[in-house]
Amino acid sequence: MVLCAMDNYVKQIVWARHKNDELRTTFRGGTITVSETIRELGETVVAQSFAEMALNTRFSDSDHSSGWFLFCSRIFRWEITREGNKRSLYLYV
Repeated sequence: MVLCAMDNYVKQIVWARHKNDELRTTFRGGTITVSETIRELGETVVAQSFAEMALNTRFSDSDHSSGWFLFCSRIFRWEITREGNKRSLYLYV
């Protein structure tokens, strides 16, 4: 019985990682919001920060719902929140 509960927990974590990574790397499966501070850096920086987030992220938790990366001599952070089946990614400095 305990093994079955652990299997379900692992499946939930794997599924959450998959969905969070999909949003973070392909920008599909939810909405993305960029902070005003990042937008003020210009369109090129915003576009490059998306590429950096997709490729060079360090995760802050086991389900890949938050993390950070270095870019333009700054630490960029991101978080994915979930309400029901809707996921939202927020990127900020």
